[in-house]
Amino acid sequence: MIYVGDSPVTNTLSDEFRIKPLDDELAAERIERRAKPRVTEPFPVTVWGTDKTGRSFETDCVMGNISSRGAYLLLPYSMELGATMTLALTFRSSKALISGNVVRDEPIVSGQHGIALTIKEHHFI
Repeated sequence: MIYVGDSPVTNTLSDEFRIKPLDDELAAERIERRAKPRVTEPFPVTVWGTDKTGRSFETDCVMGNISSRGAYLLLPYSMELGATMTLALTFRSSKALISGNVVRDEPIVSGQHGIALTIKEHHFI
């Protein structure tokens, strides 16, 4: 199951995803293991990298969450663990460039991949 924040994600026929709220009992059972708080609202991001087949790409996608140490996003590409990715995103009125390494690639039924990365560098522009 893929989560954005504490809510499971389901894909629609148009390849967009929708968030289903968890019931209160299930949400109470989930234990947060992350050391740093995270922003869990989906927002657009542009990503550059090289996929598992060695092809370079630039694509727009949706970031599921971000913290000071890592991020989770949905991509149409499979990624090699340790691969470097660059992200450009906007936080309300600020823009940032982030560089990180892939630590997890979760295939999703729709053909997308849930990619988790650890942040190595960031610059506000």
